[in-house]
Amino acid sequence: AVELQQLKQSHQALNEEIASLKQRRSNIDSRQIEIRRLLCESLDVDESEMPFAGELIQVRESEQQWEGVAERLLHNFGLSLLVP
Repeated sequence: AVELQQLKQSHQALNEEIASLKQRRSNIDSRQIEIRRLLCESLDVDESEMPFAGELIQVRESEQQWEGVAERLLHNFGLSLLVP
């Protein structure tokens, strides 16, 4: 019963993450998005003024084969909030 409950919670969390990813243009996880939202709300700053580094980085069309490598290499940096 406990294991079933844990699986249901895990399933729910995954469904929420999928729904969240469908609503935004970046693949930054919803937990990080929520942290930014709360921080910006507390500071009375618009979220667009505090982007994640990863939201501003784009691989050139001619170099798309490197996109996965770049995402793995720059993952932690991509989660950095750029403060005005």
